[in-house]
Amino acid sequence: MNNIPSNITRPQPNLIKINWNDGFESIITIENLRKSCPCAYCLEKAKNQLSANKFVMPTIRRGQYEIKKIEPVGNYALMIVWGDGHNAGIWTWDFLREVFERYKMNSEEIKKATIAFHENNKEAKI
Repeated sequence: MNNIPSNITRPQPNLIKINWNDGFESIITIENLRKSCPCAYCLEKAKNQLSANKFVMPTIRRGQYEIKKIEPVGNYALMIVWGDGHNAGIWTWDFLREVFERYKMNSEEIKKATIAFHENNKEAKI
């Protein structure tokens, strides 16, 4: 696949949008992006949870759904630095495109995510 991102934006803190050079665009949640991390540690963790055939309480770390920085890796990928310090995944254009196609949000989902984000932030300030 020769598709590469032409623009990456954050419409709001919990969403990320990529426009691709072939005209495709998609908005997904930061949470779905993080859960798709392609590093060996995250892949092994997900595999172990699936093979356990039981519910495993997810570990939530402060900053895990916060993007601190996105850096290019050559001309074929990105590295994302997360708020909890995780930065091991190399997000190739092909893999990133698959993630953005799989989790593409429709306008109703974007609206709900926006409302939920603002409601959660209101509660956190109380």
